Amino acid sequence: MYPILFSIGKINFYSYGFFASLAFIAGYLVIYQLFKKDGHKTDDLVDKCLLIFIAAVLVSRLAFYLVYHDQFNHWYELFYIWQGGMISFGGLLGGLISYGYFYKKNLWHNF
Repeated sequence: MYPILFSIGKINFYSYGFFASLAFIAGYLVIYQLFKKDGHKTDDLVDKCLLIFIAAVLVSRLAFYLVYHDQFNHWYELFYIWQGGMISFGGLLGGLISYGYFYKKNLWHNF
């Protein structure tokens, strides 16, 4: 797979980010259809799914920093997301932790 999927001018679209976004959209559509089919409210679904996605990205970046900490000169380079670097198991862990938080706090009703 090519790292850069396509470019428009000076803006590059990277394959990893594109397919991660595509997976998020597909997952959201599946959850939305399941909620709708079972008659549950879908008012807060977008907000909760976006929070789970953001948590997955942040924990994925943090996991990359913890595993490859020798590639960083300063700790604040953790926030330089434009330089790349994420780990998939960190994203899975972040998504599960945020879902667990919603479930425990009873913010994810009927799921």
